[in-house]
Amino acid sequence: MALAVRMFAALSLFILMAACAPTVLVDESRSQSLVVGSIDIDTSQFAGLKGREFQLPPEQVAADIERELRAVLTRPGAANADIKLVVTNFRLVSPGQAFALGGQSAITGTLTVVDQGTGAQIVPPTEVVGISEQLRLGGVIGAVTSPAADKDYRQTLRGFAASIHQQLYGVKPGEVGA
Repeated sequence: MALAVRMFAALSLFILMAACAPTVLVDESRSQSLVVGSIDIDTSQFAGLKGREFQLPPEQVAADIERELRAVLTRPGAANADIKLVVTNFRLVSPGQAFALGGQSAITGTLTVVDQGTGAQIVPPTEVVGISEQLRLGGVIGAVTSPAADKDYRQTLRGFAASIHQQLYGVKPGEVGA
């Protein structure tokens, strides 16, 4: 019986992880030549961090998101594309929520990528979601292992940036082809 429960849990985790894999937004040939120039973060539709007693001004959140995106999206070569991201939600999972429901801290926004030369949209306005780089379990384990709010914030920024990288370049940061 215990083996069946473990196998079910492992299979459920595998399915959950597969469902969270981001969709590639750019065809392979374009993604290989894509070099990001400007990154514009718009927080006008952002109502503040939710889920935890941790607040930062929208300008700080925008600067932090831009810094993380720039860190993972930078490639050698002349820039040929600009990014605009409208942040709509930034939710941090509290220890109480982790205990009761589980879940992942996440950032949601609308991403647009434009060709610098022609102004044509490479990626039309598309909703994107990125989750924390740390897997969060539910129940007592989730509540006990829940990181401090500032650490959860940083992990969510990094996880979101890695997700955008994978959606634009087709690979995770650090993998061949990145």
